[in-house]
Amino acid sequence: MDAVNRGVSQGSCLSPLLFSIYVRELPACCPSSTFQFADDTTASEADKSLDKLADKLNTTFNCIKEFCNSRELTINVDKTQLIIFKAASKRIPDNFEITLDGCSIKPNKTVKLLGVVLDQHITFGAQITEVVNKCRSLLGILGRSVPYLPVELLRMMYMAMIRSQLEYGNALYLSSANCHKNKLDIVQKR
Repeated sequence: MDAVNRGVSQGSCLSPLLFSIYVRELPACCPSSTFQFADDTTASEADKSLDKLADKLNTTFNCIKEFCNSRELTINVDKTQLIIFKAASKRIPDNFEITLDGCSIKPNKTVKLLGVVLDQHITFGAQITEVVNKCRSLLGILGRSVPYLPVELLRMMYMAMIRSQLEYGNALYLSSANCHKNKLDIVQKR
């Protein structure tokens, strides 16, 4: 294992805090709305024209890159995602892409941000499906544990493993269609 001669080792509990302090001025240097959580940075822009949107995001990326270069930080362009929120009736041309640092980025239909799956129409259907599938799997494990564990421990496991999944980000689901919310109700009743 190599000695750390600068900063702290990967996985250290100090890493997110120190990184946040180190890059706290990043949003001020960006023309777009910029949001940060630990080492994740999200830039947001709005425009009716895809070309203008691409130009704005390129400008913001260049500002972020310049900021990072001045602090000897590296951006992992391969982890960069693009989503365009739009009405279901609006189409995005198949050939639309943004090129950042020579890396072509096409818009995704869904992206995961802080553990929440966002879809381009903001229906939260993909998020709810992911939560339901995860909860069903965990309920199966919990069900197989019933003969071996006391009720109090089973209740604690439910709260920690399943209920937490159902409650994380649940305020976002208010605008979801009833067909999506019904899936959550079925899991909760199980």
